[in-house]
Amino acid sequence: MNPNLPISVSKWLQENQTFFKPPVCNKLIYNDQLKVFYVGGPNQRTDYHVELGEEFFYMLKGDMQLNVIERGQPKSIIIREGEAFLLPARIPHSPQRFPNTIGILSLSFIDQSIYCLSIRSYLGLVIERDRSPNELDALRYYVSDEQRDHNNCSTIDRNCILFERWLHCTDLGTQLAPIMKQFFDSDLFKTGIPSNDSCLIEAPYADDVTTVTMAPINLSKWLKCAVEEIESVGWKALFDDDDDDRRQQWTTSSCYRYKTKVKIFGGDFKHRFEPDPHGETYFWQLAIKSQLEIDNTLMMLENGHSVIAPPNSKICLKTQSGGFTLVVSMSHSGQ
Repeated sequence: MNPNLPISVSKWLQENQTFFKPPVCNKLIYNDQLKVFYVGGPNQRTDYHVELGEEFFYMLKGDMQLNVIERGQPKSIIIREGEAFLLPARIPHSPQRFPNTIGILSLSFIDQSIYCLSIRSYLGLVIERDRSPNELDALRYYVSDEQRDHNNCSTIDRNCILFERWLHCTDLGTQLAPIMKQFFDSDLFKTGIPSNDSCLIEAPYADDVTTVTMAPINLSKWLKCAVEEIESVGWKALFDDDDDDRRQQWTTSSCYRYKTKVKIFGGDFKHRFEPDPHGETYFWQLAIKSQLEIDNTLMMLENGHSVIAPPNSKICLKTQSGGFTLVVSMSHSGQ
């Protein structure tokens, strides 16, 4: 598969549908600077993951629950079918996916005001970035709620960590299982009480304890509200830090600014992108089709197709009225 040529996502999913069932439940469609993969269910777990990068989620079929530790308190974020969510960096998180939560959808423009979601199978999309050579992720288990109550812990902090291991992440699909086995074979798991073996090294960075996460966005409803602006100016950011209504969800103590750029392009425009020497750019055609030129290679991006542009590419995207192209870029781990 040539990552520089458009891929029919629905065809790719059909060819790889066995990977979206237990015990695997996921498969990468792109695996370079951007890690783009689809995840199935069920997948319910008690471990938490911490990383320096952000994660983009989109539920194509079914709902998922993302458990996070937000400002020292447990919180469950429900990402429903058709919703997108961008997780800030350094927030401990644990994804819970239920049975039959794998799918693919196409977004069809029915008339001048109505969008519909045409479900063809099942799936959830996740995008994250690569790691720098010295960057570490954490796999973490916390003490039980009963143990926290016994210790009079009103917030979840490092004193509540039962087991934590840091690793350089290259392939979570293969790297997590041995660490999980180590935990379940340990006295820590048997007793549920932290010890000197809970945290073997000092954490290389602190958790984010100030940010309040924004609510997931229903993409079809968002498009209905944004279509006039997109048709007139050519694009709109999906996660806009400067949107007053969205910013009201955040407290004055939270000044988090997303590094990930998620934009919807459309209208009768020709969009030129500044070459990024460090990062790839992901394109996914949501409706109708567009014309894409990457380093003088011209291609049609049909509805439901995706493609990755390599770092430092010269990119020109030509959209048309009624069409929408989702574009995602994440700052490189070294930037």
